[in-house]
Amino acid sequence: MTCSRMLFLGVAIGGGLLTISSQPLYAQAAGAAAKPKAATAAPAPKAGAAPATAPKAAAAPAAPTYPAGVPEAKLRITHHQVEVVSSSERHGARKDEVLFPGTRVDSAAGSGAEVNFADGTRIGIGENTSFSVYGVPPATPANAPAKKFVPGTNTITVGEITVTVPAPAAPPAGAKPAKPAPAKPSRTASFVTPVGKVAVNPGSTARISVEPKTGATRVSLYEGTATLTAKGKTVNLTANQGSMVANVTTPPTAAQELPAAPSIAGVPGLVLSTGGPVEVKGTYALAGAMATGWHVQVAQDSAFDSIVRDNRAAAAETRVMPTAVGPGDYYVRVSAVSADGVVGPWSAPGHVQVARVVLWPGGEGKRAAVQVDGKGVFCGLNGAELQAVGQPIPLQPAREHTLRCATAQSGAKPDDTSEFKISATQSGPVVAKLDVGAPTFNPQEGQREVRLQLADAAGSPITGATVVAEGTGGSRADAVQEVPGTGTYVTTAHWPAGKTGLGLRYTINGVENYESALPDAAPATASKDEPKEDAPAGDRPPAKSFAVELGLMGLTHVDIPRGVFGIGGGLEIGGRLKLPYGAFAFALRPQYEYFAPAPGASHIIGGGLLLAYRFRSLDAAWAPYIGVLPQFLAEYSFLARDGVQIQDGSWMSQVGLGGLLGAEIRLRRGGVFIEAGYRHVIWGRTERTDYASLNGVFGNLGYRVNF
Repeated sequence: MTCSRMLFLGVAIGGGLLTISSQPLYAQAAGAAAKPKAATAAPAPKAGAAPATAPKAAAAPAAPTYPAGVPEAKLRITHHQVEVVSSSERHGARKDEVLFPGTRVDSAAGSGAEVNFADGTRIGIGENTSFSVYGVPPATPANAPAKKFVPGTNTITVGEITVTVPAPAAPPAGAKPAKPAPAKPSRTASFVTPVGKVAVNPGSTARISVEPKTGATRVSLYEGTATLTAKGKTVNLTANQGSMVANVTTPPTAAQELPAAPSIAGVPGLVLSTGGPVEVKGTYALAGAMATGWHVQVAQDSAFDSIVRDNRAAAAETRVMPTAVGPGDYYVRVSAVSADGVVGPWSAPGHVQVARVVLWPGGEGKRAAVQVDGKGVFCGLNGAELQAVGQPIPLQPAREHTLRCATAQSGAKPDDTSEFKISATQSGPVVAKLDVGAPTFNPQEGQREVRLQLADAAGSPITGATVVAEGTGGSRADAVQEVPGTGTYVTTAHWPAGKTGLGLRYTINGVENYESALPDAAPATASKDEPKEDAPAGDRPPAKSFAVELGLMGLTHVDIPRGVFGIGGGLEIGGRLKLPYGAFAFALRPQYEYFAPAPGASHIIGGGLLLAYRFRSLDAAWAPYIGVLPQFLAEYSFLARDGVQIQDGSWMSQVGLGGLLGAEIRLRRGGVFIEAGYRHVIWGRTERTDYASLNGVFGNLGYRVNF
């Protein structure tokens, strides 16, 4: 045989071996992608042959497939913090994610998931649980090839799972019945724990729990049959029985009866809330026995897929909802825990709906109203017939209301009915209008009829109100009488002859107040020092042409670029000059600001000059204004961790320019002011990510007096 023929034969044999050795084996951890086959080199073209065509682009590697003969596992639902762990990565669990053999599912406190297998087996994973699908892959030393992993038995190392295995399918109609075979657990219904092995047969539901550190294993069987094996001994369990294995040196305990299902009582079908959390009544108990603990689940659906709470409670805790809950639908179920730690079946679930009550304050032509957001809820005001909720229900102003709601339009049980009190101050504003008659006099006093017209924000008359009137400025008032059905309330005011500065103060339904001055029968004579045209409204002194102003204010600042919040305070020292219309004001404003760590904390000492124009006459009760506020800022900043300084601070000087809008509510002397504006640093700014930028919106609330 020539050398060339021997070389060709060697290449052919080597290529065949390479092809055989490259066949895929399931020897890697769950979730890892299958490696593509090695590509063989193309033979060189013979001399004189036509040039080869360009090779086609390599196909993308195929997604890993489930091993043959092993039912596929999938995450159906998860709640709160659940992670999927393989030999190559750890990530947050995703709904409908395929779990390959060797994959581990870890749940945190108050969290859980459900794994569904292709053969119909369902596994509910409780909190603080580690569950591995078809076993745990063997450990691989560093810098060594992965060891081959063969799918085996599901493994639970710590925590709790609930297993439901479907019953075998019924034979087709007319088929000859086969001889019944002994129940045999499917591959997906066998479980290894640190101290034993559990097999759950078809048509069965069981709960398996494993304690941390010791690995003690407890099995509770609710229906069907199952076995617990440890130290060469097997215990057969039937419905409502349980057993346990304490450690690797002891066999399982004999089968024992499970605690009965608890009963839930006193849970209302409906609770009303204004949006915040509310207490929900209701308790649970175990008839004729004492439990050493409870397992409580709260979900937002009757199938308990959307679980919001999953926790263990002490024996003394019997409240269905130990903490307040916000608006929504809630389903709760409880199981009892025996002295040996086995868990009994679930109770019948209790259900409560917390419906949100929205109060619309009214105004701008619209009456105050109440609206209820809920499913299948019927409500009525002040004893009216219950109607399906959806649209706002108008409220009569300045009057208490009782909102009654139920889960049925008629015949609802007391537990399915809830009431909500709406105070008179919550039922909307009253629009009052005063109409005074001409005065009459006698030698002792003057008097005049006064009519008060009451309406709601939409202009509808308010009838049946309780109105009390009293005089001010030396006058007195008779009892108020309503003109029936008109919303008009009549009284007579009396005052000593020659008395001026009169008024009436009304109280409506004991909560709403309205006060108005009456026209004087004999106008007061203006003094020489205060011309009549400059006399202010009400009892405020006349406005001066120039006044010195002093103020004190609190301030807040939201740093837009950094998203941090600052608080502080400041002073105002300045004056204002009366103009033909409005006033010009100026003030020096020293202030202090503090920005919380983000992670740098900042202390700001600033000084600014406010220049503002106030609209409206100085005699008006309130006035809006607009202004500019250039500022000099001295900043001291330092890095902090958990509020504690961890680095020496540094000073920086900056100059900012701001604009603001404000309003002043004038009192007898001075007034309350509120402002909102924006500040932008125009000099001294550096690009920093640890400290506040000092750019953003601010708000001030203060009080100023004038002299």
